[in-house]
Amino acid sequence: MDGEDVLAVYNTAREAVERARAERPDLIECKTYRFRAHSEGMREAGYRSSEEIDAWKKRDPVLSWKNACWPRNGWTRPNWRRLKTRSPPWSMRRGLCEGGPDA
Repeated sequence: MDGEDVLAVYNTAREAVERARAERPDLIECKTYRFRAHSEGMREAGYRSSEEIDAWKKRDPVLSWKNACWPRNGWTRPNWRRLKTRSPPWSMRRGLCEGGPDA
């Protein structure tokens, strides 16, 4: 599945958890794109063009999630800054769009 689509991943994972509790476990494969080199000390190896990277950055899952959720749940810039500083980049906290900034 498209791992860049945060809400789709969330919904699929939620369904998989429910199914695992009732019937059987599932495996979810999420295809994502890595913007940076493999490690912090590495430079880009040159196998990807800057145009390719820029195109994928436009689909940044964190920004897509932010843009989808802000209008529905009253998110503000201070909430976003607080979330970014308190949460590791790979974890945008629980609740996604369901609970708003304090979820």
